[in-house]
Amino acid sequence: MAVLYTNNASTALAAGINNSVTSLSVSSGTGALFPNPSNPDIFYATLTDSSGNVEIVRVTARSTDTFTVVRGQDGTSARSWSAGALVELRVTKAMLDDIKTDVQAALRAAANTFTNNQTVSVNNATSALTLTQAGSGPAATLSGRLVMSSGSMLEARVAMGASDIDLRAGNYFTRTISGATTLTVSNVPAAGTAASFILDLTNGGSATITWWSGVKWAGGTAPTLTSSGRDVLGFFTHDAGTTWTGLLLGKDVK
Repeated sequence: MAVLYTNNASTALAAGINNSVTSLSVSSGTGALFPNPSNPDIFYATLTDSSGNVEIVRVTARSTDTFTVVRGQDGTSARSWSAGALVELRVTKAMLDDIKTDVQAALRAAANTFTNNQTVSVNNATSALTLTQAGSGPAATLSGRLVMSSGSMLEARVAMGASDIDLRAGNYFTRTISGATTLTVSNVPAAGTAASFILDLTNGGSATITWWSGVKWAGGTAPTLTSSGRDVLGFFTHDAGTTWTGLLLGKDVK
């Protein structure tokens, strides 16, 4: 089920209704201001009058200017209404609760697409999503946590056990270089979706680093890194990893 909504949808009853009917008609030509749901989608409408009476109804279908409704929703009671009573699409608690449920259901559905011993859990109270990967070998050391709160996104620090930068695991990676290293990147999003990460290298200049294909640097030359110390680099792509922009964010950071 999806909860539908539009902006500034307001009209009036074209004819009075009693407290038991399951359809209502609004002023001619104004039904188009409202969504046109098909099963199982809905929208909520609020009826009010000059006396301050309120009833919220769930609209399951609309045929031009006629709404099919479920009466007395969101803590209100079905009542009789006279022609001319306002019918408006307002933000209601029921609407927000249903939208939250839809989002949580979508997150759970997304969880079913993860493989390789990955699990996803959703906190019903906060809509926080937690992703953990476990298994044998190097993958057992990787875990990630994505928390959505007030628009922010937080991920766990990933200590690389091998030379592959797996974007399923996070977006902040650390590695200590102890010999010639060839770095790779895996699980890059499809073209049209930007992806970025930070690579925190220790002793990056102590041995030869071979960067993955498609990395572009300022001036066309990879930076010279610190042989005994810490360097921080950033990378981003928008074409599924065909090209990456590489940036030296900090050299010999202490």
